[in-house]
This record gives sequence, C-alpha cells and structure tokens, in this order.
Amino acid sequence: MYGENVAARLDGEYLDSLEGYVTADLNFRREHFRHSTVPLTFTADTRQPVLFKGLAIYEFTRWLSRDVRSLGALMFANGVPYRFGFLCPWLDVLGTETNWLPGDQYQPVADSQLCLWRTLSGRKPYLLLMNTDYDRFTPDLVERYFQRSLFYGMFPSMFSHNAAENPYWRNPAWYNRDRPLFRRYIPLIKPVAEAGWQPVTDARCDNPRIDVERYGPTAEGVTFFTLWNVTAQTQTGHLRWLGQPGLSPAPGPATELLGGTPLTRTSSGWEVQVEAGCVALVRVEPGPRFVQAESMSLGRLRLTIATPPGLAQVLESSGDLREWSAVEAHTPAAGLFTVEVAHVADVTGQFFRLRW
Repeated sequence: MYGENVAARLDGEYLDSLEGYVTADLNFRREHFRHSTVPLTFTADTRQPVLFKGLAIYEFTRWLSRDVRSLGALMFANGVPYRFGFLCPWLDVLGTETNWLPGDQYQPVADSQLCLWRTLSGRKPYLLLMNTDYDRFTPDLVERYFQRSLFYGMFPSMFSHNAAENPYWRNPAWYNRDRPLFRRYIPLIKPVAEAGWQPVTDARCDNPRIDVERYGPTAEGVTFFTLWNVTAQTQTGHLRWLGQPGLSPAPGPATELLGGTPLTRTSSGWEVQVEAGCVALVRVEPGPRFVQAESMSLGRLRLTIATPPGLAQVLESSGDLREWSAVEAHTPAAGLFTVEVAHVADVTGQFFRLRW
C-alpha cells in the first residue's frame, strides 16, 4: 500500500474509536509486563502491579505512528482526545463523533470540551462527525453547527444517527438540503484551519460577550480572527490586534467574510458587530511592504512592493527619519508592483516608507 510500485498509494492509517474500545482499564497479566515499553502502575485498592489501558493504547499508537510517518504518510484517529491527551503528538489528524441534538434539544458540546480538542490538537486538523436524527437536525441547526465549527477552525460533517445505519451521505434529501451550507462554510473553514490556530491571540475585544480566536498568519501574512457572540442579543465591540512589533508588517485592510463587509479601521483596530449567538470571520491582510530594492542606472532605484490590491498608499522618502516627503501615490490593482525613484548615492542616508 505504500511501496514504490503500488497502483494506488494510501495517504495514511486510520484508528477508529481510539480511546473507546472495551479493553479493560487494568491488565493484570504478568506475562505481558516483560514486553511492555511503557511504565507499570498499580491498583488503588490492592496495590497490585498492572498495565494501564491508556498507556497500552499509547504504546500501540506510538509504534504505528513511527512506522507510518517513516513512509511519509499520516496518522488519523477518531474519538480523541478525551481521557488520553498524550496520544495527540503521535497523530496528524484528529476527530470525534458527537450528537448535538440529544432528546430533540439542540445542545452543542460544551465550550470547555471544544477548547480541549482545539488546544490538544494545536494547529492540526480537527474533524467533527454529527451523529443525530437528520430530519430533526434542520438547516438552521446545521448552520449553527457549522458556525461553531468555524469559530474553532474545525471541519464539520455528518455520519449516522447511531454510527452505523442509514448514513447521511446516502440520503440525497439530506445532503442536497444542506448543500448550500456546505458550499458556504467549508471554503471559509479550510483557509482558517490551514492558517493554524494560535494559543495566544495577541488580540482583545472590549466587549467581553464576544470571544476571539486567532489563526495565522499564513506564509502570505494573512491573519484570521473568529468572533463568537455568546449571548442572545446582537453585540458590537472594538477588536484590537496587539500584533508582534518588529516581527510582522502592520495590518492592512480587514474584511468580515461571512457578510463580505470591509471593516472600519480605527487607530488601534476595527469596529465589529456579531449577531446573536453567531460567529463572524475577520480576515486581516498584511499592509504594503517592500520585498526588493534594485539599484538601476542613471541614479535610479527600483522598489518592488507587495500589497493588498486596491489599497491606496503613499510612498514617502526621508534623509533623517524625521522629516518625510511624499514621492508617489498609488492604488495598485495587482498584489505586486514596482516603482522607480531617484536615488542619491552620495548622501549618508536615504530612507523610504509606505503610508496607507
């Protein structure tokens, strides 16, 4: 399945219900002890030495992961993490099955559990499979499920009401009903997840009723913020990105992607509005930045600038970093453009900056 001459190469291996199988929690078989590569523990009542189920699963997962990763393939597991967070380093993709409609009442997994899954999986993909009655899990509930998944950068999907029979993806009435939601949310969740969750947001919202998560920046400098209104009323607030001075360019334009709305920038951030119980997605592009400077003939200097298309900006110059004067104004249609300016070679210093 992984050799050079196979007809179709697998992407990796899948471990189903990794924490959930009915293996006894405690293994007393002493003939197994000598072969174990994980520590023994003991029972709380009789103090007998035992092998703990969690460490046995860890031993197996570590062994398989080392083998699969050595082949350049991926490890994917379902049903993690709950009790055994120490499995996560050996997995590349994680996920679980869940039911947010127990007893016909919409009841999402607790925020504390979603935070645990997001934190322990880190920047890795996390996948949710909804196991419920899809006739009662109507599109309004599907959208709420997708919005909460977007907030945590997780991929939502469906399986079966009992994890076995009458699966969602074999019923065209269900998946065609929800097709517009998949087409709207999955293209938004994918770049958020790929940008990578960050445990420290470096951002603040002055409204405590709006929770904030950050993803990125990407290699292109794009950063995403997901905002969740935890109340039953529309909330507004001021999103402030503290950023990383000296390590990244100043932020450029910001857009709320679910509504396609450009956000109004203030001196320290953006004004945001999030509908009751909903999620907003803010994409912040990097500001204009110099990517190359080339000395040309006849005392000219060619500057190559990367920028969000359509952003009005002014190129300024200075000889002492105190007094600045405008050189040229631009509103480039493309994300990369060049400017040629006069270059005074015999002065002690000539500096350029971009202002927008």
